[in-house]
Amino acid sequence: MTKNEIIKILSDIINNFLESKIDTDEVIEQLITRINPLDIYELDDELLITDCYFAIKHLVEEGYETTIRELEYFKECFEGQRLYNINDKNEFILDC
Repeated sequence: MTKNEIIKILSDIINNFLESKIDTDEVIEQLITRINPLDIYELDDELLITDCYFAIKHLVEEGYETTIRELEYFKECFEGQRLYNINDKNEFILDC
């Protein structure tokens, strides 16, 4: 799977969730069925993709809570509204 294909899938999942078209269970189901984790590991230098993948993967995992703000940040990155930067992401999440 190519980088652009993965980005499209992640973007679709996030958009559908933020628009309440799918629930958290469906988010996880789509992630698991549509993306092979090995493809993510091969893109280990693509921080936007890996960070987003694991944020979605752990969306409802106890002890790790992915916020709506975090998903909104990823959405804006995928739409080209901002460039991914871990520090900017953390500021965005905390700036409510």
